[in-house]
Amino acid sequence: MRKISIVILSLVTILGTLLLGQLFPWWSFLFLCLPLGYFSKLKPLNAFSVGFFCLFAAWFLHAYWLDDQNAGILSARMGQVMVGVNSFGLMVMTGAIGGIGAGIAFALGSSIKKLKK
Repeated sequence: MRKISIVILSLVTILGTLLLGQLFPWWSFLFLCLPLGYFSKLKPLNAFSVGFFCLFAAWFLHAYWLDDQNAGILSARMGQVMVGVNSFGLMVMTGAIGGIGAGIAFALGSSIKKLKK
């Protein structure tokens, strides 16, 4: 797959996820990632990587933005509940949860396409 198409796929994934996150529940990104994985020409492992890093970046940056908006008050309290996790750790966990879900959806879409052949 050409590098430019991976960049376009990444931008569509990140922007689409952020838009869907404003309108629908947090798990709605799966309905975007599954068809993107299906229509991409990536192998399942590469599709997982693209989905993981795109959603990790999107959710990490969104969590950072939200943390900055409330001066870190909420993340400090959440860190106390999670026994000493700092705000950066919470942002990494948030990104990882989104990244794993998107990676699985991308890989599943790519695998379904491979099975149909």
